[in-house]
Amino acid sequence: MISNISILTNEEMIFRTNEAFPSLRKDFYKVYVLTCTFNQSSFIEDCLDGVAKQKTNFPFVHHVVDDASTDGEQRVINSWMEKECDLETKECYDNEVCSVVIAKLKNNANCTVVFYFLKKNMYGNPKKQELYLPWREVCPYEALCEGDDYWLDENKLQKQYDWLEEHPEYSMCWHDAYVDENGKKNPYDRYKTDCDVPFVDLVMKGGAFCPSASLFFRHSCFFDYLNKVKENNLSFYVGDYPIQMYMGHVGKVRYMKDPMCVYRVFSNGSWTQKVKSLSKEDKVKFWDKEHQLLMNMNVLTDHKYEHLFEQRWYLYAFRVNCMEKFYDEAEHFYGLLDEKLKRDNLLAFRMIGMGCPKLGWVTNKLVTLKNLVFRK
Repeated sequence: MISNISILTNEEMIFRTNEAFPSLRKDFYKVYVLTCTFNQSSFIEDCLDGVAKQKTNFPFVHHVVDDASTDGEQRVINSWMEKECDLETKECYDNEVCSVVIAKLKNNANCTVVFYFLKKNMYGNPKKQELYLPWREVCPYEALCEGDDYWLDENKLQKQYDWLEEHPEYSMCWHDAYVDENGKKNPYDRYKTDCDVPFVDLVMKGGAFCPSASLFFRHSCFFDYLNKVKENNLSFYVGDYPIQMYMGHVGKVRYMKDPMCVYRVFSNGSWTQKVKSLSKEDKVKFWDKEHQLLMNMNVLTDHKYEHLFEQRWYLYAFRVNCMEKFYDEAEHFYGLLDEKLKRDNLLAFRMIGMGCPKLGWVTNKLVTLKNLVFRK
């Protein structure tokens, strides 16, 4: 349980890093691992264990932000902390926003864990980003793992760290994953071997193309992204998709074939489950947000890929209108897609559009966008 708490104002908690976090030193931690979690009491231990088992030759910090869970997740985290943390190293803080616990692990001297227990849910609140800044500013790299996902390979961080250290022209690397749907695990199999990722794939194949638990990127590029977002007064309804596109804009992106994590879909509280359960009215709002995201990315990338972002929107709109059986709209957006794109992916497009009478297809079976192969 949290004890020996020091009371800090929110300003002190966020900006007075030396006073608030005595263990935090610039250029000491090399990787910042962020876990945002809400109501993942059934899965959070897998996430914590996967990060805690990482074998590295550098120190890293695992920042776990519980967004005011109501399913007992905080109790699960506290129980895990009692078992796995060196309680003699524990530091506790509190303010009007959250309670904080910082500790070293018993069995991994390179890992410092930081738990933020938020006092009210801050989903979608841009102020939430400020809670991460003190840690992000002292680490050159970042990795992600949401509370319902987990890492399999104990050398994952080391492999990705080594790649970016040895290849400064790369802004991000990511790897394959197993998709866990109701306990059944299947590999993503995005590419046949390790390779550089074309920017067109990062855009056209959507946010789920790169599993968030596989992302590893440079903070120098990430802070450039944050600054541009702020300068242009933009906002995004999701975090990972814009980041992976921006990383492909400012540098090279590397794919690693080994599946080193598990990405759960349709689990309780997950992003995929939330989208699946939307009403038709909310789905329309969701589509508008996707359109706005692509327009915002067009601004961030100085309109360099305007046609590509347009094509991504037409593809997305074609697919969702097929799914909802809005066939007139589906035919409209299909007509706006490049002929070369349709020729290169004829079978996949037919499978997506099956059931649309105006396009001459006869069933309503859909395929995911991962089966599309977009060529330059």
